[in-house]
Amino acid sequence: MQLGLDLSQKQLLKLAMTPELRQSINILNYSTADLVHYLHQQVNENPVIKLSAGDSQQKDSFDTREQRSYSKGYTDEYNPFNYISDQTVTLESHLLEQLSMLNHLHSHQKHIVQFLIGNLNKNGFLAIEPKLAAELLNVSINEVNDMIHVLQSFDPIGVGAQNFVDSLLIQIKAKTSKPPLLYDVVKHDIEDIANKKYRNISKKYSISMREVQEIVDCLRTLNPRPAGDFHVPLTKYISPDVTVQKVDGRYHVILHSELLPPIEINGTYQKLVHRSACVTTDRYVQEKIHEATWLINSIEQRNATIYNVSKAIVEHQQDFFEMGISGLKPLTLKDIAQKVDCHESTVSRATNGKYIQTPRGLFELKYFFTNSLERTDGEQSNSTAFIKEKIKTLIAEENKLKPLSDQKLMSLLSSEGIQISRRTVAKYREEAGIESSSKRRRF
Repeated sequence: MQLGLDLSQKQLLKLAMTPELRQSINILNYSTADLVHYLHQQVNENPVIKLSAGDSQQKDSFDTREQRSYSKGYTDEYNPFNYISDQTVTLESHLLEQLSMLNHLHSHQKHIVQFLIGNLNKNGFLAIEPKLAAELLNVSINEVNDMIHVLQSFDPIGVGAQNFVDSLLIQIKAKTSKPPLLYDVVKHDIEDIANKKYRNISKKYSISMREVQEIVDCLRTLNPRPAGDFHVPLTKYISPDVTVQKVDGRYHVILHSELLPPIEINGTYQKLVHRSACVTTDRYVQEKIHEATWLINSIEQRNATIYNVSKAIVEHQQDFFEMGISGLKPLTLKDIAQKVDCHESTVSRATNGKYIQTPRGLFELKYFFTNSLERTDGEQSNSTAFIKEKIKTLIAEENKLKPLSDQKLMSLLSSEGIQISRRTVAKYREEAGIESSSKRRRF
């Protein structure tokens, strides 16, 4: 084989990923909140871009004196919203308030309890060993243990325990009405309860399965994480990008473009084009105006794409809006891509993190994309979302003394014309967070 250098020409056709194209793709993929944040970043980077606070014509309709009186007092130095009291109660403040009411404790004892409160984890359990706490506080371990018992008497019951089993035992002691063997079973056989090996407990304590069920039912009323209520995540509010309304028997799609601040090009910089004596300045202004124009066009294209995709989804899933989950039809990204004449990846970006307000509630646009399973009776195939909901309904209505097995669920679905395997039933059941029939059984 002869090696050597060769000079040749090739004709290739490929798409170059320019910064503008990359920006358009990202803008389509952004959720509304992310896009608003991105626009404010662009304002800081591009002096030509101007975000309008509202409709300029509406502003002009107000009298100037009314504007001054309305804005008076709402300066950077004073904002009345900064003086609204915070109603959030933390675990630490809740416990310290109870500690302040214990007048019989000495100051050094309260100091120990305060130290222990500061070493509780998010579940309300002690994150430090009593021996180490005694060494750090330079007190005896007996004093630390005594103050741990004081802390464990606080609300919520079970706080200050070493672990969740210890917390459950503290709650059981404080419970007035309970099965006689509840304490012993939780202390020695908590793993059998977790694995639902109820027959092991029945044999060990020579009690009936019904008595074991009573123990388990009582245990479920306790809180394994006593401080869980003090660590509730902040509520995240979702503003729908699109709304569907039924008018005169037809569903109409409304795009909420008002969620984005209006974008303008600063007129002052437009006047500088070709008027600046400095060529570098003139080139810089033209470049920034070009970037701003591309940004405005990209947002308009984003809005048009979201509207067209949403409209195609609504047209395909009209039975869902009429009948609910039973009317949800199988739908893929490819189906919508063919309807709106775009690529599947464009549909994916247009539905990612976008929400639609419907007469049936608020849904992410991706919710309406679901696979299908064929029917044995030749009728229209069902969506996987419908079948999952059907499995949930069958399990919710089952006899708890004789719960339905996956094989029985498969048979019931097959009798309704739904062709599905036992393994698929088990998969959908697990995805719904439902346990197997042996663990759902009650006695």
